[in-house]
Amino acid sequence: MNRPEIDASPDALRRAAPLWESLADDVGAAGRRLSGARDTTTAFGPRVQPALARFLDQWEASARRRSRQARGHGEQLREMGRTYTVLDVAAADELRSLLPWPGTSPTLPGAPALQDPFGRAP
Repeated sequence: MNRPEIDASPDALRRAAPLWESLADDVGAAGRRLSGARDTTTAFGPRVQPALARFLDQWEASARRRSRQARGHGEQLREMGRTYTVLDVAAADELRSLLPWPGTSPTLPGAPALQDPFGRAP
């Protein structure tokens, strides 16, 4: 079974979250301004006012819904960034526990030299 590959670093996910949250703020503010516009619909007369009021109500409701969705996307991205970080650390810890010697890969900067508990060179 072919599984889709996802290539997103935890840091990239965390950096994207505020963009969605900012969009949520902008769309939410637009929705609140639409609410204020409802008071002006009476200037369009009794034939147009009801249709215009319904249009503004639907537009405002849509803006509120989209704002909640955008905020949810931001929260999900932030949470996935945290989750991926925890999983990466846990996976690395588990892999390190399988090494027959203490330490980590000598190719990592600052990593200690590998030592074989049996005195053999790795």
